[in-house]
Amino acid sequence: MSPKISKELAKHRLEQAKENLEEAEILYNAKKFKGANNRAYYSIFHSIKSVLALEPIDFKRHSNRCFIF
Repeated sequence: MSPKISKELAKHRLEQAKENLEEAEILYNAKKFKGANNRAYYSIFHSIKSVLALEPIDFKRHSNRCFIF
């Protein structure tokens, strides 16, 4: 994957993470803690995938398997 594509993918995933975090805050303030926890989890997940987009490593699932390109 080219560096330009990697940066664009990282940026996209970071935007997903920010959106998930905003949703988590809304749900938390509405006392919907299970949903808030879910959105917070995905915010962290997408943040980590954002960083990994800049490396030749990626996770396809939430398991501990990783793929080196």
